[in-house]
Amino acid sequence: MEKRDSKEGKLTIAEVESFLGTVDSCIAELAQKISQLPKVEQDGSSECPFARQLYADKEEAQKKVQCCLEKLNEYGSWVQSEIARCKNNLAVITAHENQLNNDRPREYFSDAETQLAALYNRLVQLAQKIQEAIRNIQQALEQASQKQYPGDVGQQIPSFQMPPLPGDSNLSQPDFDAQLKQMFSIGPIE
Repeated sequence: MEKRDSKEGKLTIAEVESFLGTVDSCIAELAQKISQLPKVEQDGSSECPFARQLYADKEEAQKKVQCCLEKLNEYGSWVQSEIARCKNNLAVITAHENQLNNDRPREYFSDAETQLAALYNRLVQLAQKIQEAIRNIQQALEQASQKQYPGDVGQQIPSFQMPPLPGDSNLSQPDFDAQLKQMFSIGPIE
């Protein structure tokens, strides 16, 4: 996971909320891949000729979801630190607001307190959404881990080859070329 530095700017609530949408689509993609998996015997055989590819696709979707989990944990830490910062700032504003004698500065403090409380509530809701997304990811990963291809799905998947045509089983490519040359060397039929 990449860390943000001061040159890139701070993480925003909007970015985290947007990422939660990405998480939902990654979980949905994994669920779809899981639902498409055919039955595979312990020896790797299946009625589905491209079972290995379907399992490889599921593994790829599973890796994406795992990356989402890692990033969500990072975002969750950021949200928790922002909640703590807001809570601290609210305590400071409330303490200093009571020390003011003039109504105008008190209004500024009151407005700041209202805005900070709204931000605090938004961050708390975001933290709850992150926790819900983490639970959903964990459930999806648990389901995905129960559907494994026997052996290694990462092995090279054999490329499709045209099966031999009936009657041509003993006809090899060099013989076919030789037969074509012989036919053309005879010349035109009169």
